[in-house]
Amino acid sequence: MTERQAPRLFAWLLWLALAGLCVAALGPSYINHDAAWYLYMVERWRDGATLYRDVIDTNPPLIIWLSAPPVLAARALGVPHPALFKVYVLLLAAWSCAIALRAIRRSWPALTFPVFSAVVFAALPFVKQDFGQREHLALLLTLPYLFMAASDARAPAWERLTTGVGAGLGFAIKPHFLAAWLVVEVAALVARGARSWIRMELVAAAATIAAYGVAVLVFVPQYLPVLAEVREVYGGLNAPVSALIRLPEVQIWIGAAALAASFRWGRDGRLPLMLFAAATGFVLAALLQMKGWSYHLYPARALLLLFFVAATSVILDRAPQFVALLRGGLTGLATVFAAVLAVSSARYVLEARHPAAPDLVTPLVDAIRRDAPEGPLAVLSTATFVYPAFPAVNYTHARWGLRQNSVLFLEALYAGEEGPGGVAPPHPVAAMRPTERALFHELTDDLCRTPPRLLLVDAVDPRSRSTRRTFDVVAYVRQDARVAALLEHYRAQETIGRFSVLVPDGPLECR
Repeated sequence: MTERQAPRLFAWLLWLALAGLCVAALGPSYINHDAAWYLYMVERWRDGATLYRDVIDTNPPLIIWLSAPPVLAARALGVPHPALFKVYVLLLAAWSCAIALRAIRRSWPALTFPVFSAVVFAALPFVKQDFGQREHLALLLTLPYLFMAASDARAPAWERLTTGVGAGLGFAIKPHFLAAWLVVEVAALVARGARSWIRMELVAAAATIAAYGVAVLVFVPQYLPVLAEVREVYGGLNAPVSALIRLPEVQIWIGAAALAASFRWGRDGRLPLMLFAAATGFVLAALLQMKGWSYHLYPARALLLLFFVAATSVILDRAPQFVALLRGGLTGLATVFAAVLAVSSARYVLEARHPAAPDLVTPLVDAIRRDAPEGPLAVLSTATFVYPAFPAVNYTHARWGLRQNSVLFLEALYAGEEGPGGVAPPHPVAAMRPTERALFHELTDDLCRTPPRLLLVDAVDPRSRSTRRTFDVVAYVRQDARVAALLEHYRAQETIGRFSVLVPDGPLECR
């Protein structure tokens, strides 16, 4: 399917429409909750806080550094950083798509329309509410690298260098993504031989990853104790293997593997095979995380989509007699393909404007502005974690009162434990393991150091088993006598979703 069969004007109108529909969905939407937390971490870091001591996250620092440009630019320009973050990710997507388009046109000009249309769709509207997530950034940074790895065509040195640096950053965002890089390089070695190891973009990617590892050890050594805690605690959140292998993406991958093994692809089939290899690597990366959370599988979903589009395009290009039987030929097929992408993207706009899940951020923003415009704010809940405190904090600029973004560690520590009514009783402080005791004191010290002016706690019946088993976090922190006395000075003001909103009715201090 060449650009003659899908006229260039038609192609560009479709690509711009897909990007425009993504922007239309982003406009009224709040930024992703995890992305909002990393932007907040950058703000604290910029104000003098020490990462992984004054503000703590389980992920290594690259995502914080990658989140810095929109925050620094927002401060310089005096504009809100959530809006600049959206622009920042869109610019990154534009770079990724532009390099991918150049690579496709150099090596597979006959596939430009279908493959690049799928690239724009996968990079923008297809991501939906995970826009700006770590997995989204990883895909945008690594996508040009995948096209170059499959191509024999020579590219300008600046293009190879920037592609390699971008891929190094993308594969290094999470340690699990290095599995995808390994699978891609093995596929390149099989397809191209030993010469695949002397590509400029491979050298640049390897150098970037090595430099990042050194930077962590030199500039953020305080991450290493946090990493030790993560390895000890967060295994409690792992999903069983039986659940992981039933994930839709794993089932789709099995179908993709069958298609990849069914043909003699040859040189013109190198692109779909490379996309399949990358999808395999990202499926493996998601499984290694052992959580089964939807956003972990976004790169795999996007790359499987690209594989099926590229594979179908190669097969149709080899079977002109079959294409001749289709009504309208390739032009009609291109029109149907474009319509499917456009309708899917339009549905994203409708979902963004009329979400199925209740909006908890807007009422929380209103409550913060009314009752605690300066903060501090805290949430004690195992019903939800980062959301809705983030992005509400980003849109109000209220102070967050805790070092971590949630009490997620409690869900991990108490996984599999049950008591009366299915709710696990808190461990007595004296019986806590050292890691739990340290996290307990960190949480209670935070509550005492900066008593919240607005405190959200679970409002549901503790016996409820909806969504997650509800753990009584208030009873947990009341084991500290200082916090128990502090909490006596709060009253319930309203409810927001599953949260009871508490405000002070007396002096706030820990004794």
